[in-house]
Amino acid sequence: MHRWPAVLLCAVMALPALAADLVLDDFDSGVEAWKSDMAYGKVTKTTSSSDAGKSGDALRVDFVHEDGATNHLMFSRPLELDLSAYETVSFDIKGIGERAEIFVFFYDSAGQFSNYGPHGTNGDFHTAYADWHRLTVNLQTDRTVQGRGANLGDVAKIGFFVWSMGPRKGTVWFDNLTASPAEPRMSLGAETISPNADGVCDATDIVLTGPPGSSVSLQVLGPDGALVDQPLADSPTPGCSRPVRWDGRKNGASLPAGIYTLRALFGDPEEELREEVRVVSRDPWPPIRYETEPFFPIGVWFEGAPSMSGCPSDPAGAKGYFDLCFADMRTHGFNAAAVPNCPTHLWETLLQSAGEHGIRICLEIGPLAALVSGAETPTEEEVLATARPIVERLSKYPALLRYQIRDEPPAAMIPNWIMVQRVLAALDPKHPSFSCFCQPDSLAVMVESTVVSETVFDVYPFRGSTPEQTLGGFVPTFDLFKGGVQGKPMWAVLQSFGVPNRVSWRYPTPEELRATTYLSLSEGAKGIFYFIYQYMPKYLHGLVEVKDDALEPRPLYAPTTKLASELGKLAPLMLSLRPADETVQAKGSVRVGHFRDGLGKRVLIVASTDPGKDVSARVSVAGETVWRNAITGETVTAQDGVIELTLAGGNGAVLVGQ
Repeated sequence: MHRWPAVLLCAVMALPALAADLVLDDFDSGVEAWKSDMAYGKVTKTTSSSDAGKSGDALRVDFVHEDGATNHLMFSRPLELDLSAYETVSFDIKGIGERAEIFVFFYDSAGQFSNYGPHGTNGDFHTAYADWHRLTVNLQTDRTVQGRGANLGDVAKIGFFVWSMGPRKGTVWFDNLTASPAEPRMSLGAETISPNADGVCDATDIVLTGPPGSSVSLQVLGPDGALVDQPLADSPTPGCSRPVRWDGRKNGASLPAGIYTLRALFGDPEEELREEVRVVSRDPWPPIRYETEPFFPIGVWFEGAPSMSGCPSDPAGAKGYFDLCFADMRTHGFNAAAVPNCPTHLWETLLQSAGEHGIRICLEIGPLAALVSGAETPTEEEVLATARPIVERLSKYPALLRYQIRDEPPAAMIPNWIMVQRVLAALDPKHPSFSCFCQPDSLAVMVESTVVSETVFDVYPFRGSTPEQTLGGFVPTFDLFKGGVQGKPMWAVLQSFGVPNRVSWRYPTPEELRATTYLSLSEGAKGIFYFIYQYMPKYLHGLVEVKDDALEPRPLYAPTTKLASELGKLAPLMLSLRPADETVQAKGSVRVGHFRDGLGKRVLIVASTDPGKDVSARVSVAGETVWRNAITGETVTAQDGVIELTLAGGNGAVLVGQ
């Protein structure tokens, strides 16, 4: 049974079998239900009022964003609504003043949300419309930007989100918020498939969209027009869409190569839609078997565009900039860098400089990231044609560590990610594909779907509002990521940055940074990166600022390089560790990781969970009596099976049984 807001009940009752649009809010009454429930950053004025709309009144929002960093402002209203039977949500908008970006949010009763805006598939979501303009989000096909998937059958709140990355002042009006039922449509994932059971484009995912309650049949016609298969026969469409997978096979065998027609027949009144799928015959891609050497990255995220630091972007000028930075990294204990945004013409310059200074590079490859990010599924031939010249160009450089093929891909992009990964692995098994993940669910999908050399994720818990000398949500967030790793090696990307005036994110304290580092090691991390190396005054405050062809350390630089030095001592040991079977119990504000090294010795990694003060820990461990601190070389003795330690705020200890 559909659930609607009480104020809309009369409008819903008048709808003939959902054939017309559903008016969610026309703002002609009840505009006071919209409240500002999020004002983040330097937002000094937010108002909402009933004002002249396209027809009648509208929701008016005045906004003043003052800083040169992230500003968030949301107006939302609670409701109870089932949108599962609707395909699109639309609204009218106009604005005056400076342009800000617009997102629309849907929250379910469990607090999960889906959000759609200009960073996804709706680039026109902004306020810069002097006259009324209609904006639409497709709930079935548009990708949510950062949300983890609200249950659209259980919507509890809708919100409009005004966002900017700098000083903005203006007014925006919203009117006529409506939902529209689905029209018959058939959409395909891959348009070319090779059903050879290698896990790459073996099938195409079909979404059949139709009016709620209708039935649909799906037939497959061969190149000669004859019926080959019927995956669906008069099947109901739950909500408004029905997913189907067609694998190009019949009775377990691949169909002959050729062009096949998918014929969808929707019910009363009958409507027919057709799409073509090309079936090709090709040899399977080989299983992924990476040929990598043991390596513990002690790295930084490095902005690859020299212009962001005010440096030249020609090869000669960029070489001087890269040399300056990479020499500094190596001198201070770093051995790796993840590099986004490096201009294509500077790839070789960057890798040459990094090689000269002993820095290994995870290099973002823009053309491959575009294939992963595209709304359409690329063919294997397209990926191969793009990847082959890149591999021929870059694989010869000793500094290359990984191909970064898309930063933070959402779960919907994982099939494209795997295709690019699979092609690269066949062309160059010495340099695996690399992506950092910001959502545990996307990471879990990737790990479950393919073979990876390591899992990489970022945890940035220190918001502007996070009290100092605490860990924010670091521990539970790390636990969520670790749950998706499924025993694969982990590389952790840790926060070592802030943004101007502490809005959205602030610098961690040295003790907070130390705590997140040792907590990561206690969970078995096989590599640590710090985000970010450069200090860019308008955008991100990192570790080092370039001034007059020299590097000026920022406040967190010394604590980070001290950690890099400690990690350098620990790296060989960390690479050898595997989880131990024996149980270890600890009391106090600590976490303890229990491992065995390559020689079978027991290793305890004790990490403080309280950056704000010294903590006392009691670790109960049977067996070894004498333990050596891997950093200081000092020995610790267990008395009656208990090790007693005092750790300074945020500190950790790595103990090896003797």
